[in-house]
Amino acid sequence: MMNDRVREDANRRMLYAVAGLAVLLGGLWLFNSGGGTRMDKASTDFRAEPLASDAPAARLSSLRGKVVLMNFWASW
Repeated sequence: MMNDRVREDANRRMLYAVAGLAVLLGGLWLFNSGGGTRMDKASTDFRAEPLASDAPAARLSSLRGKVVLMNFWASW
């Protein structure tokens, strides 16, 4: 009974280690293959309409040289 429990814990740890290694190697492959974000290419200009009527519209070109994180989401 105790050996089964020890074996299950060891199997679970091995599974986590293999999954973590797969995620790490996949991330390294994606980073080295040039996938993901392109930092050397300028993005097209983007304009976001304000929620309040008296606020100015936000333009991506006005943030040139700064780090910008855009999060697009929807809930439908």
